[in-house]
Amino acid sequence: NLSITLLSDPELEAIQAYDVWKEKKSGGKVTMGVIRTTYLIDENGIIIRAYDKVKAADNPQQMLDELQTANSYKDSDAGQNQAPAAAQ
Repeated sequence: NLSITLLSDPELEAIQAYDVWKEKKSGGKVTMGVIRTTYLIDENGIIIRAYDKVKAADNPQQMLDELQTANSYKDSDAGQNQAPAAAQ
């Protein structure tokens, strides 16, 4: 009963398109894996902010702050004439 659609990517198409399939080093061993990354995507499908090597404990608050900034920008008169700092 989820209200969202989950993505399965066994062929790694989306992972490679978002450039998050990279070499990872752990304990002297090199393997390929997904680098934890969060994208803020606008209503037009444009990536306006990307965070890589995110920490699960910190990232939710970072994204909430980023969304609040984006919404403030969108609602202001300044938003009609310039891009937000995150998009520059």
